[in-house]
Amino acid sequence: MTWLEYLFGLKFFVPNGAAPQVVPVTIESALFDETPYEFSFQNGGINVFPPIFYGDVSLNGDVRAYDATLILKYLVGTEFLNAQQLRNADVTLDADVSALDASIIFQYVVGLIDTLPVDTSQIELLATGAIYLMDSETAPGSSLDIPLYLTDGGNILSFECLINFDANVLTPAENIMTLSDNSAGFTIESVVEGGTLKIAGASANPDGTTGIFATLHFSVSEAFAIDQTTVVTIESMKFNENINMAEINATFTSVTGTVADARIPHSYELYNNFPNPFNPTTTLNFALPEQELVTLTVYNQLGQPVRMLLNGDESAGYKSVVWDGRNDAGQLVGTGIYFYQIRAGNFSQTRKMILLK
Repeated sequence: MTWLEYLFGLKFFVPNGAAPQVVPVTIESALFDETPYEFSFQNGGINVFPPIFYGDVSLNGDVRAYDATLILKYLVGTEFLNAQQLRNADVTLDADVSALDASIIFQYVVGLIDTLPVDTSQIELLATGAIYLMDSETAPGSSLDIPLYLTDGGNILSFECLINFDANVLTPAENIMTLSDNSAGFTIESVVEGGTLKIAGASANPDGTTGIFATLHFSVSEAFAIDQTTVVTIESMKFNENINMAEINATFTSVTGTVADARIPHSYELYNNFPNPFNPTTTLNFALPEQELVTLTVYNQLGQPVRMLLNGDESAGYKSVVWDGRNDAGQLVGTGIYFYQIRAGNFSQTRKMILLK
C-alpha cells in the first residue's frame, strides 16, 4: 500500500454522562513489517460534546425566543455560533441551520409545537410564492421606498435574502426594512456592509398574502445626476427551506422635481404581469402620470370580456391589481391564453398572459 491509503480506523465508546472535553489520542510507536524506517506521526483527539439540547442556542439550559433571534443574527453575520450551538439550533434535523429553524423555535415557545426537534413529516413546512420588484423613478436627495411584491404566497414562516445596491447612490435607512401588516409577527435581523444588505426573518405564524411583502428604505444621494440610473438586485432570497429565488432586479432613474414628483410616472404604461405563466393569481401593474378614468379588463382568446378588474377614477402613480383567475361571476376560469387591456383617457394598451393549471 502507499502512504496515501487508509490503513484502519478506531472505534471508541463514550459513556453516558461523560464530561465535555477533548480526549487526546496519541500514537506512541508503530512498526510495519519490522522495517528499520522511521515514521512521522500526527496525533489527534476526540471532542466529546454535551448532549444536544434542541432549541437551546444560547446554552443556558432553556428554550426562549432569544434562541431564535440568535439564529437570525448568525445568518446575517452579527453573531458567532460554536459547534454545540449549531447542533442545538438544527431543530429541523436537516444538517443545516436556517431561518426556518428560528421559526420552529418561535412556534415551540408560543406553544404551537410541543417538542423539539420537530417531526417534519407531521407539520407543513413548504412555502409558496415569488418576489418581484418594479422599476421606478426617484429624485436626488429624496427618500426611496422599494416594495417587495409577493405573488402566490403561502405558509411563509421564514426568509433569508441578500441584496446588492450602489452605496455611492443609495444609503440604507436606519430601519432598512419594514414588513407589511400581514407580516407583522416576523422578527428580523439585518446588517449592511458597503453595498450589500443581508436580512433574515422568522415568525411563529405564516404569511402568504399576495401584495407587498416588505419595503426597503433608502435615501438618495444629492449627486445622483438627472437621467442616471441605479440598480437594486436581490441576489438571493429563500422562503422556508424550499423556495429559492435569485437575480431579481429593479432600475431606478433620477428625475427632476420634488420627492412627490419623483413618485409620479412621466408616461402611461401597462407592464407585464407577474408571474407569467401563473396559477391561480397574478399581479397586473400600470403607471398613470395623471388622474384618469381607468378600465382594466381581462379578455379570452375570442375577445370576450372575462373580468372587469377596474372601472373608475384612479389617481396618478404606480398601481397594482391582482387577478385571482376568476370571471365576473366568481367562477375559476380554465387554462389558456388571456389578454388584459387598460384604457385611461386616450391611452390604451394590451398584453398577453397564460394561466396554467
